[in-house]
Amino acid sequence: MVINNVVDWEVSGDKNATYIDAMGYSGKYCLAQYDRVPFKTTASQKVENLENGLYTFRAYVSSSGKQNSSTVTVTGDKDYSGEIKQTNGFEYFEISDINVTDNKCEIKISTDGNADSWLKVDETYLVKQDAQGVNFILNSGFDIFDINASVAETETKETFAVYGKPSIDGVIDPIWENAVTIDVEARNFTHVGSTKSTVSGLGKLMWDEKNLYILVEVKDYAVSYTNQSAGYYRDSVEVVLDERNEREGLWVPHNETCGQWRVGAKPDDLTGSGSGYNKGIDQFQGKSGLSDNGYFVEMAVPFNEIIPQLGSKIGFEIQINDDNGSGTRTGIVCWNSPLGESWQYTDVLGIVTFINDKSQMEQYSNMDATVENLTINNGETEIDYSGYVLPVVIIAAVMLLITGANIGLLIYKSKKK
Repeated sequence: MVINNVVDWEVSGDKNATYIDAMGYSGKYCLAQYDRVPFKTTASQKVENLENGLYTFRAYVSSSGKQNSSTVTVTGDKDYSGEIKQTNGFEYFEISDINVTDNKCEIKISTDGNADSWLKVDETYLVKQDAQGVNFILNSGFDIFDINASVAETETKETFAVYGKPSIDGVIDPIWENAVTIDVEARNFTHVGSTKSTVSGLGKLMWDEKNLYILVEVKDYAVSYTNQSAGYYRDSVEVVLDERNEREGLWVPHNETCGQWRVGAKPDDLTGSGSGYNKGIDQFQGKSGLSDNGYFVEMAVPFNEIIPQLGSKIGFEIQINDDNGSGTRTGIVCWNSPLGESWQYTDVLGIVTFINDKSQMEQYSNMDATVENLTINNGETEIDYSGYVLPVVIIAAVMLLITGANIGLLIYKSKKK
C-alpha cells in the first residue's frame, strides 16, 4: 500500500489508508480508502478562482458498505454532503446545487472504516451548472502520481533462483523441493465490486543457462476462466522479467529486454506481451493443473539477452490475477509491486539472484547487483568481470605457478637425459 502520493489531493487522518488503486472505473487508476485495521482517513482538495454560482459534484464510486461511513462533502456557502452506501461495482454519485459565494470551495472524501472495509472513487467532476461542463478538479481521475515516491516508500524484495531443470508437464517435479519459497500475498491491495481478493500463492524459481523456471501454487477456492477476452481477466499467473535488471522506469515499449509471460488456470492458456515475450515466444513453455486448494502453474521462460551465471541478478515480479467467479478480474496479488505496475515499470520489480543451492543464500544476499555476468549483444559475447577481479588474479597466479613448475620439470628431465 502506498502512503499519500495522490498528487493535488491532501491526505489527513490515517494517511496510509488513502492511496492510489490500480483498477479504476474508466482509467487505469482510482482513489482508494482501505486498511486491514479500523481507520479514519480523508482526501481533500481546495478549488479556488471559481465564478460564484451553483455547482454540481459528480463521480463514480464503489463501496463495500462495511465501513461506519463514507461521505463526500463539498463546502461552499455551507457544507453539502452525500453518503456513499454499498454498491455493486462502480455506480454514479452526485451532489448538486452547491452554492459558491466566495469564489472557492473545498472537496473532502472521507471514510470512517472498519477493518477490511473500503471505498473507491474515480472520475470526479466539479462543474458549474449553467456552464459547458468545464471540470475544475485537478487530478480528477487520480491518474497522476509519483511512481518514484511509491518505489522509495516500498522496500524492494529479493529472492533466489536455485540451479536446476524441472520438467514442465503439468505435474509438479520433486526437484522443486530444492528451491526457495516466495510468499505472494503481501501486496494484496486491489479489489473491485463488493469483494476483496482472498487468493494467495507460493512461488519457486530455478534456472539453467537457457531458461528461468517458475512454479506458483495458487490458493483459490473459486477457480474461474470463463472470460474470453484478455488473458489477465481470467484466473492466471503472470511474471515479468527485466533480464538486465536496469530499473530505469518505463519499460513499455522502450526496454527491449523486458517481457511479460502469463499462464492461466485453464490448461494451455498461454499469453504475454513485450519485446522479451515476442523474442522468446517459440521457446516459452507453460502448463497448469488443479489442486485441492486451487491451481498451480509452471513455466520455462527463455533468456533472450543474457546467459546467466552464479551471482547474476534480474528484475522480476509475480502477479496473480483473480476472477472470483463473476467473469472478470476482481483483484490482483503481487509479490513486490506496490501498485501492480510491473506491466510497465521496471522500478517496481523485485530482484532475483542466481545461486547453485540454498546454502549460498547468505553469501550472495549482499552481493552488488551487477547488471549481469554475461550478456549477448548483437550476437557478440561480452563478459562483465566486475566483482571477480580477485578470483581471476588468484586463478592466474595458480596457473602461472603450475606452468612454471611444468617448465622446470621439463628442463630437469632434458638435463637428466
